[in-house]
Amino acid sequence: MAHIVVEKVWTEDNVDEMSLDDARDLLYSIYACTASITWLSNQASIKEVWACRRPDWWAFILSKVPELAKKCQVWDQFNGEDWVELITHQPQFVDRCDWTRLEGNDWTNLIRDNEGLAFYACEKGLPSYAWTWLVTLFPHLFCKRVDWSVIESRDWEDVLRCQPTFAVHCDFAKLEPIHLLRILERNPHLHTCCDLSVFDKAGREVLTEQYPWLEPFFPQAAL
Repeated sequence: MAHIVVEKVWTEDNVDEMSLDDARDLLYSIYACTASITWLSNQASIKEVWACRRPDWWAFILSKVPELAKKCQVWDQFNGEDWVELITHQPQFVDRCDWTRLEGNDWTNLIRDNEGLAFYACEKGLPSYAWTWLVTLFPHLFCKRVDWSVIESRDWEDVLRCQPTFAVHCDFAKLEPIHLLRILERNPHLHTCCDLSVFDKAGREVLTEQYPWLEPFFPQAAL
């Protein structure tokens, strides 16, 4: 089926004039999924279209017709994929973006399409897990931008497993023993950064069974 190109320019003043046929043509023009076409075909009026609660549908629509933004009632339901779809095509919506919704693949797609937007996100105070995605997937881009102080104990486990050279930024004294244990299981050479006295007998045995050469570094009090 040939896709129809919508030539009419829509503005905030005339979007209510969009007919169902116009809306169907719009969906075809942006390669929307068959389910969206089927759903739209069953609507009786354009008002019912505007009342649609499908965030993926709105992300597609707004990426092509940003003037319809005032009609969207599901901003808070956009997931990471929806946000990336929208802001890579319409970066004027970047200040609306909930960066906490983006996960690993979302960041990958965003940086692939618009590296500058990812840098902009860095200035917005990202949570620990978002920084973890960024510095593990793109260390060369974000190692000098990351706020290391917000990375939590469980996330340091992931960061150092992938990028052990970032140990210089880690305050090991703040890590929980279970996370520290997992870090050393993967990177035993980091024992020099740690206080090994935090481990109980079981934790010590886990490490020394895998790396017998670590035994002398444990304090005798831990026996």
